Parts: sequence; structure tokens; C-alpha cells
Amino acid sequence: MKILTAGLTHKGLVRKTNQDCFLVCDQSPSLYIVADGIGGNLAGEVASRMAVDIIKDHISSVRSGDQPYMNGFDRSLSESRNRLTSAIQLANHIIYLASKEKTAWKGMGTTVAAAWLSKRNEPNLTIGHVGDSRIFLIRNNTIRQLTKDHSIRVERRQNDFLQVSTHALGPQIKNYLSRAVGTDKNVCVDTREIKILPQDRFLLASDGLTNMISDEVILKILCSENNPESASQHLIDAAKKNGGRDNITVIVIHSK
Repeated sequence: MKILTAGLTHKGLVRKTNQDCFLVCDQSPSLYIVADGIGGNLAGEVASRMAVDIIKDHISSVRSGDQPYMNGFDRSLSESRNRLTSAIQLANHIIYLASKEKTAWKGMGTTVAAAWLSKRNEPNLTIGHVGDSRIFLIRNNTIRQLTKDHSIRVERRQNDFLQVSTHALGPQIKNYLSRAVGTDKNVCVDTREIKILPQDRFLLASDGLTNMISDEVILKILCSENNPESASQHLIDAAKKNGGRDNITVIVIHSK
């Protein structure tokens, strides 16, 4: 099975800087990451870059020998899910410690949406995420979100008993993350494995895209474009056309 990929980022039309970071690595390890930094000044940019670099280095180091898992091995999960969890938790640990070292980095953190093709000869994609950057699967002309946003809005909707006072936040509630990489000492990482089928399309995106255009628009663009680079550019153009109020980052993966 042939895998085609592309990634693009844009600072949008409102923000002065781009605190998103992404990785498209088609060589071993075949790893794809979108990270959307949070924090004042340039702290978000620091956190997102650190997360991408640490996750990539940790996954790459597996090839050189046995590497310890950050919080042990969960026997209920596959090896690849354990390894990706470990990589993201290591990033959380290092970013959290770094945020204590400099006043300008205080409170910094980042979302992470990662997809890892751990074995090129086995068409399984391992995904892991923290925050509200999303991963979608487009199959048979339908779109399905594979991740669940770690946001107060989503959790309040799903849990009426959630002990968080959010009534005064109004429409801005969607901007409040309930979970991020680097903001707390420990973080829970959501992972899953997806079998890749021919003609599947996957999208990793920061909320600068998903807050600007609907799933239906995403589906239309990805179904009409066979070139991942063109699809990525059209997605960013659509988000900019609708206001581009945040940094926009996308990675498109096609299976042939």
C-alpha cells in the first residue's frame, strides 16, 4: 500500500505569530504530528516545538534498542499504543519542568495530535492525542472524527456533574482545554489503532482549521483532491476565507 502525505501551516489573518508546529516524517519512523501551543508571548511556540521534537526523538530511539516506557507498560494496550503514550507523556514531563525554569514560560503547554505508522508492512495507524487538535478519517465519502476534544465545553456537555464552574465563560468556553501537554505534572493520553484501507484519507488539524470550517467542507475538499499538497492548501485557504482567526495547521495522509 502506498502512503502519500503533506502538511502545511499558516499563522492565519489575525495572530501575529504562529504557535503551531507540525511534523511530516515519511521515513522511519513514519510519524505525523500537529501541536498547537498555548501560553503567553512565545511560550506556546516553545511548547509545541518541544513536543514535536521530543515525541519524534523518543519514537526514533526505539530502533536503537529497548527504551523504558515513561509510566510502565500497559498490557491491555498494544506495543505501539504504549510507545506513543510514553512519547507524549515524556514530552509532558519535560515541558512541565521547563515551564518552571523561566518566568516567560510559566503555564506553557500544547495540544498534540499524533499518528504513527509503526510498521510499514502492516496497515495499522496508531494515533494519540491530548487537547483539541483533531484527527479525522475520511472513508467511503464519509468523515469521522477519531479523537474527542479535551475541552471544558465537551466535557460539560457529556457530564452534567462536572465540577467546573463554567457558566460565566459564555461562548468562549470552547477555548478552555481540560487537558494539555505540559500544563500539569501528569497527563492522560488517549490512543487507538485504525486499520488503513485503500483510498482512506486521514486529516490531522489544529483548531484554527476546525473552528473555521465545518466537517462537511473538510469532507468535500478531501474527497475532491487526490493530491495531499493541494488538499492541504485548499483547507487552509478555506479557513482563511472564513476569517482565519487562529493559526491553521493541517496534515493530510492518503492511502493508495
